[in-house]
Amino acid sequence: INVMSLGFDTTVLKLANKISEALPFFGGATYKLALVASLFKGFGFKAKFEFEVLDKAEDITFTDDDLDFTLAAICNGSFYGGGFCPARDSILDDGKLDVVIAKKLNLIQVAGMIGSYSKGTILETHPHLVSSKSVVGGKISSIDGKPLSYNCDGNVFEAKTIDFKVIRNGFTLGY
Repeated sequence: INVMSLGFDTTVLKLANKISEALPFFGGATYKLALVASLFKGFGFKAKFEFEVLDKAEDITFTDDDLDFTLAAICNGSFYGGGFCPARDSILDDGKLDVVIAKKLNLIQVAGMIGSYSKGTILETHPHLVSSKSVVGGKISSIDGKPLSYNCDGNVFEAKTIDFKVIRNGFTLGY
């Protein structure tokens, strides 16, 4: 798995899928059209995040203040969604996942971050709005009992709880 994310980008992806089905002639412009349309839908999402931090036996649970977010990406690789790069230093086989979480943002903040999110400079250019952690596993849970929408490598799913874990050397290719 390359990147699993939830929040704003899943909203965009779900809308892009609907547009693509209804208006297939938009082709490659579908995602950009969905991105612009989604800018007016709102950016507030809620979930409980629990992480097993790399090289530590402790779990970190975000407090109530941190439950409101706009976007959360669990990155095994660097790029997803046609070129977005939330964690440019993420490496597929390093045994860790890079978590990037953008706090709840407004329209101006989201619009101002799209370029740096695409270039992989989001953590450097917006450190007051975005946090990052290296983890080896965790759980994301709904706090209102409703399923969370999330996407995994471009496929949209819904679940009340999302568990994830690095399985070191869990996949090998042989010749």
